[in-house]
Amino acid sequence: MLIGSCTKKKGKLATVDVNVAVLPQSHTEDVVSLVSDSGITRYRLTTKVWDVFDDYMLLPKGIYVEKFDEKFAVISTIKADTAYYYIDKGLVRLIGHVDIKTQQGDRIETSELYWNRLAPPFANNAIYSDSLTKITQNGNLTITHGFKTSNQMDTYVMYRNSTEFPEEQFDKKPE
Repeated sequence: MLIGSCTKKKGKLATVDVNVAVLPQSHTEDVVSLVSDSGITRYRLTTKVWDVFDDYMLLPKGIYVEKFDEKFAVISTIKADTAYYYIDKGLVRLIGHVDIKTQQGDRIETSELYWNRLAPPFANNAIYSDSLTKITQNGNLTITHGFKTSNQMDTYVMYRNSTEFPEEQFDKKPE
């Protein structure tokens, strides 16, 4: 006859105080989300961590967004180290190594950028930054200490800026 014995080691239990007010309502990791408009996939959002709180969403490990045309070719991208979305205000805040490539081929690089999603479509303050920003358009680099633009990002209002032109433009002799 075989007699077995199972013994469980008794460990000590500890009580941990948790402030549920600062915990997210949901925590999701390794997110890839497709966003459609009128049944057509328009965006792909990728992030490592997505936390949802009562009044905002936090993507603390970065965000990468691609916008597609009708044939699913990438026509613009957004990248940042951290993203907040304040739900009631409709405000997106991108922080750290913000890098945007627009549909027009422009490139915007800054450390902090805001997007007011509730702004009227052509309002010239829908997207803005008060941080040092590099804007590259048609090979020309503009460094500015703040800017604002519409959702289309086709024209910019810039503050305290300087512009650098490629050297090859100065090598050409007028005809």
